[in-house]
Amino acid sequence: MPTTPNMLITETDTWLSPDYVTDTPADAAADGLGGLLDRLCSVLARPAGTVLIGGQLARQLGFTGDRPPGLEDRIHSEVLHTVRTRGWRCATLRPWMIMVKNEGSTGDRVIHVGVLPWLSDANFPLWSGGDHAAIMARMEDFARLLGVPYHGDHSGLVGVDLARLCAPPRSKSPLWVPKTWDDVPPASMAVDTPDRWQRSHSGKFEHGYDVNTQYLSASGVVTLALDKPRHQDYRHGSSYEIQRRNDPGYYLIRPPAWQFGDRMPHPCGRVNPGYPLWVTAPTLDLCYDLADRNGILAEPEVLESWTAPGTRVLREWSELLARAVRAARADDVLFDAVKGVYKRGRGMIDRGSPRIHRPDWSAAIEGAARANLWRKVWAYGRAADRWPIRINADAVWYASNDPDPMKEWPITFKQDLTGVQGGAWKVYGSAEPVHPRWVATRSGPPQTPSAR
Repeated sequence: MPTTPNMLITETDTWLSPDYVTDTPADAAADGLGGLLDRLCSVLARPAGTVLIGGQLARQLGFTGDRPPGLEDRIHSEVLHTVRTRGWRCATLRPWMIMVKNEGSTGDRVIHVGVLPWLSDANFPLWSGGDHAAIMARMEDFARLLGVPYHGDHSGLVGVDLARLCAPPRSKSPLWVPKTWDDVPPASMAVDTPDRWQRSHSGKFEHGYDVNTQYLSASGVVTLALDKPRHQDYRHGSSYEIQRRNDPGYYLIRPPAWQFGDRMPHPCGRVNPGYPLWVTAPTLDLCYDLADRNGILAEPEVLESWTAPGTRVLREWSELLARAVRAARADDVLFDAVKGVYKRGRGMIDRGSPRIHRPDWSAAIEGAARANLWRKVWAYGRAADRWPIRINADAVWYASNDPDPMKEWPITFKQDLTGVQGGAWKVYGSAEPVHPRWVATRSGPPQTPSAR
């Protein structure tokens, strides 16, 4: 029997792929879940694989009802007792579980278990309405595209695990453990939040253009700190101008005045004039770049920093996911699951989990995405003397007297209407300013932001 990264097993059928189905042994449940896992070790690929258990076999193993039992029964269930007596470790009974067994010199053996009666499209993005062949086809495609099997309540869990696998060796330890930094700027300080900016105009129509996979592209090029950021204060004798290295991390700056507020949002984002603002290195780089170009912007005054030397930790991760996104485009369900790997994975990096907690990385990705978009919009405005009327995160809107958004496509925006080429643009939607009638694309109509 061949090895596979994914299996689906019921009381009658064992699926090793969409095209390879064999009979399930009659005694599959005889030794409980622990015994079944031991038997599956010879079939599931190493070091980690995923098995979905469904049908009457799930009930025979103790997975009764349409949801897990109460908290006490989840921890001390008979199902897990059979697992632990066989040397497997698992904390609690859930729709998705991680079973780990130490195998000595070969290291840990990991099997991800999904309980089909407890799964739905809410906790399994590859769910296909109970169609086992369709589920296995998508599971196989997912594993082929990403190199790891699907596992967990959402795609973000795959994202952070995949990031750890792709990270350069010197960045894997000690970064990939939970961290709490009480002395680092808290998330409530709104570091490099996406733009929500608009201005009035007299055009008959509004056309929106959206950047494809903006944050995924940014995660591959941004430099991320390899160690815990260290604090420096430049208001008491130390001069930031002597260093000007822009290591990754946080910077407290006094934002310079911006004279083009009628055309573009401030390069630093939502600025409160006269008050310092925390930004990340990509935003500071943007400010220095503009300051060096004919004095478009005065240099910002850096007051404090929390930084550390770094590298492009997520470069390989970003490139792998970008290829997977392009390859998955033909299947909407698979496409959304693959996109969720980086979207929800980035959220887990920010909020923290037992796998990783690096809010400074998430802030740097946000800052890089925003700065990259700002540069593109600014370059087009300078080239065509056409300026946006609204910027809403990764969507940019322009006024027009023509109802067709393609006829006045921004000439410097690389076009890719399929939505899969990172950094390229697609049409987001069109509207009449007074009585909006959205012509929505895949992404759907944007939410009109409040005026600044």
